[in-house]
Amino acid sequence: MTCGHCEKAVKSAVLELDDNATISIDRPTGRVEVNSEQPWTALAEVIGEEGYPVTRPPASP
Repeated sequence: MTCGHCEKAVKSAVLELDDNATISIDRPTGRVEVNSEQPWTALAEVIGEEGYPVTRPPASP
């Protein structure tokens, strides 16, 4: 993710799935954090449809 357009595309995709989601994007690292009631798989799918690979973070202890 390198530009504002990329960031907007990801945010829009997530918000279409869950308009109450909170999204934090760190462009330099390409890291996206989403707080949502939707399942992780659904969020990963909509972000992936925008062309961005998604990896699940390790579980918290």
